[in-house]
Amino acid sequence: MPIPGKTMMARGALALVAMHLAPASALAACGDRAGPGVDWSNCSMSSKMLARENLAGANLAKTDLSGTNLTGANLAGADLSKANLTYTALRDAELSGADLSDVIGVRARLGGARLAGANLRKSELLRVDLKDADLTQADLSSAQLVRGDLRNARLTDANLQHANLVRADLRGATVDGATFASGYLLRTRIEGLDLSRTNALTQQQLEVACGDRATVLPPELTAPDSWPCQFD
Repeated sequence: MPIPGKTMMARGALALVAMHLAPASALAACGDRAGPGVDWSNCSMSSKMLARENLAGANLAKTDLSGTNLTGANLAGADLSKANLTYTALRDAELSGADLSDVIGVRARLGGARLAGANLRKSELLRVDLKDADLTQADLSSAQLVRGDLRNARLTDANLQHANLVRADLRGATVDGATFASGYLLRTRIEGLDLSRTNALTQQQLEVACGDRATVLPPELTAPDSWPCQFD
């Protein structure tokens, strides 16, 4: 006959083991309703309708948000590190101070989003739409922005060190105080851009970029003879 005390202790021990072995998604309360500070880390939230939801300070680390509609949502200060933002709609979203480091966001739509002071370090944002986005003081170091649309984006004091801007479009952007150290600018469209107050821009970067007579350069740099580029 089992001894009640020992049986209860055994069950308690098994429960503790189960808690430690439980996947992070189970601990993250994936079924919780959207709200400030919600913990959806490691959860699958793909193809959800979350437009204009208040998710300020939410934990969305490693969350699958691919194809989800977050248009106009408040994600200020949220942790989206290593999240999947492929084809995610984030137009006009509030992402100031958010952590988007190491996200995968192929064709993510962030047009008009507010990303001031956001961390996008090592993010993979191929063909991203960042048109009219506010990226003031954002950290885009080592970000993959190949063929990204950054037209009219505000990149004041942004960190673009080691950023991959191959064939990205920066026309109309504001880049005062932005750092381009070791950034890759192959066929990057900078026609008409005022680069006179940027940091760490080099002649070698300009030689492979695509500017024109209206591009304003720092006094120590000159427009390459190859400008303007020819496009199909």
